Amino acid sequence: MKRKIAALLIGCSILTSCWTTSFAASFPDLDSNTWGWAKTQIEEMSEKGIITGFPDGTFKPAEAVTKLQSLILISRIFGVNESQNSEYVKIAETIYADDLKSYSISNKKEIAYLLYKGVIRADELETYISKQNADLPLKRYEAAILLTKVMGSEKEVQNKLLTVLSYSDSASIPSHAKGYVEYVKDQNIMQGMSDTEFGPMETVTRAQMAVMLYRIIEKNLYEYSVGVVTEVDTRNDTIKIRQGTGSSRSYDIDEDVILKMNGENADLSQFEVGLQVIATLRDKSLFMLEGLSLQADQTVKGIVNEITKSGNLRKVTIVEDKDSADKKVYTIPDSAVIIYNGELSTIASINKDDVVQLDLRNGNVVKVIGESMTKVISGTIEGITSDSKILLTFKDKNGNIGQYEVLDNVTVRKNGKSSDLTSITIGDEADITLAYDKVKKIEASSDKDTMEGIIEEIVISKNPSIKIKKDGNSYQYPLSRDVQIKVDSELSNIYALKLGYHVKVNLESNTIVSMQVQRVEETQQITGVVELVNPSYYLVNIVATDAVTGESKTTQIFVKKGAKIINSASTSTKNLSVDDILVGDTITAIGTTSTGVFEATTVIILKRE
Repeated sequence: MKRKIAALLIGCSILTSCWTTSFAASFPDLDSNTWGWAKTQIEEMSEKGIITGFPDGTFKPAEAVTKLQSLILISRIFGVNESQNSEYVKIAETIYADDLKSYSISNKKEIAYLLYKGVIRADELETYISKQNADLPLKRYEAAILLTKVMGSEKEVQNKLLTVLSYSDSASIPSHAKGYVEYVKDQNIMQGMSDTEFGPMETVTRAQMAVMLYRIIEKNLYEYSVGVVTEVDTRNDTIKIRQGTGSSRSYDIDEDVILKMNGENADLSQFEVGLQVIATLRDKSLFMLEGLSLQADQTVKGIVNEITKSGNLRKVTIVEDKDSADKKVYTIPDSAVIIYNGELSTIASINKDDVVQLDLRNGNVVKVIGESMTKVISGTIEGITSDSKILLTFKDKNGNIGQYEVLDNVTVRKNGKSSDLTSITIGDEADITLAYDKVKKIEASSDKDTMEGIIEEIVISKNPSIKIKKDGNSYQYPLSRDVQIKVDSELSNIYALKLGYHVKVNLESNTIVSMQVQRVEETQQITGVVELVNPSYYLVNIVATDAVTGESKTTQIFVKKGAKIINSASTSTKNLSVDDILVGDTITAIGTTSTGVFEATTVIILKRE
C-alpha cells in the first residue's frame, strides 16, 4: 500500500487534551477579509484531523500554539494514529518510556513516536515538554527549527557553512537558528511577518501552524510503502520488498538510510525474508526502513504428514519424524507469512514430506518456514569433524555458515570422479544435497597447488594444521583427514614433524593432502672419556662432564660406517676403525642426534692413557 504523507492523515483521532474535534466545512470566525490567506488551508487540515476546531464551532485562528501542542500536531502528520503504525507506536512507547517518565504530560504516545522517528532527540525534551516549557507559546524561530527537523534536513542545515538572511531583524534571530530560518524560507514553508521582518520572537498562531503544516504536506516529501521483504543481499547492501499491490521494488541501503527493527537501530542482516516493513521515501529515495518482527512465543518443527490447501480451512498436519505416530494439526490463517526454500511464497508451495517450522503467537500460526525434503546448497567446505558422527561445516554463497550431519551412505564426487569423504578438503567448492538437513550427496571440486618452506608451527587437534614460513611470510594450512606424510622419503605421521624441518606440500583448495619432509640436523660435538667400546655394533660409551653443573653423564655414540676416525697424537693420516678406540681414551665425537641416538661422523682421539 503506497500513499503520500497526506494520505496518512485521514482517520487520525484528535486528542481532547489538545483541541476538541469539529469537522466543520467552515468556521464562523474565519472571515475572508482577515483570514483569507489561511482559510483554505485551515479547512483542509481540519478535515484531515490535523488541527481542528473547538466545541463552540470556532477555530480561534489567532490563538497561540504551545510547544507541546506543536509536537502533537507534527506527530499526526507522521501518522501516529494510523492503524498500520499502531505496532510501531507501541514499540516507541516502550523504548522511550524511561526518557518520558519524569514528564507529567498525557500525550507521551505522540512524543515517543517523534523520538522514534528521529524528529526530536531525548536531550531536547526539556525544551518542549517540561513543566516550565510545555505550555509556553512556540516562537517563530523555534517553529523554523522544528519544521526543518520534520523535513529531515537538520543535518543539511548544520553542514552549511554560510547563512544569508535579508531580514532587517535578522540580528534578533538566535545564531543557532539562522540556518533553520533560511532553510524554511527557501523551501517556502515560512515567510516573513512582512517583506522586511521575520519576527523571530513572535508567537506562532493556529492559523500560521495550519498553513505551515499544509505546505509541508503539499511538498509530498515523504512516501510510505508497506510490504514484505522478499530478498536480502547483505553483500551488495540491497533489499527487495513486495508491496501490497503485488509489485516488487529493490532498494539500495546506503550509509544514510535509517534502519530500525522493532524500534531499535539495526543493520541489514537483521532483515529477513517474510518480514513486514514500512519503507519511508524522501524525495523518491529510501530514507528509513522499519521492520516489525512479531516474536513467536512457541516454535514447532517437523515433517508435513498431511496438508489441506484449498477452501476456507487451510491446515497442516506435522510429525516429529517419518516414523512418528504422534500427529499435530495446525490451522494456517490468511495472515500467516509463508516462506518456502528461502523465498516468500504461499501455502500452495508446501507439500507432503516437506520440513517445516511453525512460529506461533498466542496459539496462532504467524509464520510458516518450509523446505523441500531435499535441497541443494552451493558454497565452500569450511570443515569436517568426526566424533560419534561426521559433521560438515559449510558456507553458502550468501556467507551463511551451517553445520550438517553426513549420512553414512553419502555419495561423493570429487573433480568429476566418484570418490569418498577422505577426498573432501577444507576450501573445496561444492554442491551439497540435503535430505531433512542431513548431507546425502557431495559434488566437490578443488584447485591444486604446491608450497615449500620451513615448518614454523604444528597444531595437533581434531583439526590439525601446520604453519609454513616462506620468504618471510607465514601461511597456515589445515591437513586433510587422510594426509600422506613422508619424512626423509619414509611414510610417517604428524608426530614425526618438528619445527624447523623443510617441507614441500601438495595443496587442494588450500588444504594439505600430502607432504615431503626433510629433517634438518644440527651438528653437535661431545667430548669425554671412553668407558665401553663394542666394535661389532659400532657403539662407544663415553663419560662426559657437564661444564655448568659438574655432573658426569654417560652418552652412547653410534659411529656411522665410513666415519672418519683419527688420532690427534699420531702423524699418520691413515683412517682408523672403531677397533682402534680404547677404553680410557679421551675423544671428541662430531655428529647429529637422530631418534634419540647420537650418530658420529667424525671421532678424534685426543688423549690416550
